[in-house]
Amino acid sequence: MLSAALASLLAACTLPAAPAASDPAPQATADATAVAVAEAVASPAQPVVEAPAPAHPLQIAAEALMRKDTPQFDRYYADYAIGDLDRDGRDDIAVEYGIGEEGAMRHVANHVRMLMAREGGLQLVPDDGENLFGYCAALRGVVDGVLRVDELEACMVPFPKAIAHHRYEWSGQGLRQLDEESPEQRILSQLAEIETALREQRDEVLIRHLREHPLSIRPGAAPAVQGIDRSLFVDAPRREAFATAVERLRKAGLQSLGSDEWQAKVRGRDASSSGEYRLQIDLSPDQGLIETDDASYVVDAEVMLEWPQRDGSHYHANFRLIEGELYLLDHNSDEV
Repeated sequence: MLSAALASLLAACTLPAAPAASDPAPQATADATAVAVAEAVASPAQPVVEAPAPAHPLQIAAEALMRKDTPQFDRYYADYAIGDLDRDGRDDIAVEYGIGEEGAMRHVANHVRMLMAREGGLQLVPDDGENLFGYCAALRGVVDGVLRVDELEACMVPFPKAIAHHRYEWSGQGLRQLDEESPEQRILSQLAEIETALREQRDEVLIRHLREHPLSIRPGAAPAVQGIDRSLFVDAPRREAFATAVERLRKAGLQSLGSDEWQAKVRGRDASSSGEYRLQIDLSPDQGLIETDDASYVVDAEVMLEWPQRDGSHYHANFRLIEGELYLLDHNSDEV
């Protein structure tokens, strides 16, 4: 389901344009697009109390097959990732569930099973009972045929941190790993995604990051954007400054300041940006857990991006890394 903010933005983007005597200037287009982002995320729809949404048909089918194979597979918990993994035009599903000793109150490990859509219906892929990934896995979804999986420090820890981020694709009879990123590498990838979205004016991507934490999957849950100043990308100069900062700092590269801290910094090369650009990453943030009415989110890192302004001050944008995605915490300017 589309978020209210994204739905509003897409609706605005698809309205027919009024005839104009000439094409708008690039600056005006960028400003108008930026304002659309700010307006779309600044006015989220009010939560509506409603009955729980029915489970996805694939989830219902997967649960039935799983119960035949492992009757109490969801005794501790079960999570699902749905999408077309083998790119045959039909959605498949991965099932993650907890494993524990008889009589235990919580799981100490987990397991993932794959169910692929075939001509005769959903089929459970056989396995030998071994852990599919070799680590405590948290499914994060299927996007463009790629399964995202976070590697957690330990399943038996109440709120485990992600220590690596993996991507897999379906190859023949099983999953093949595409790549693996450490948390600091994932942060650079996320910043690069935002940089590209800014330069290509892909505001539906930006809106995803202008939240405190992931959107709740519970119907009627409060919007995740409350309490955040979402004007970070409201004007074209700041959009360009953010993109420039990310580009320069990624090229500069990260330096370790210790086991849990990383930094990148570089001096500006021209009069308009002669100050210092800086990226600071803390993998052991003071606030390691965010709790909402319906969920708890582990904060794997806090991130500060800083760039110089013409008046000699610096602008700061602060993010949190949660479930492999960057979410805005706040942004502000130095006092000169």
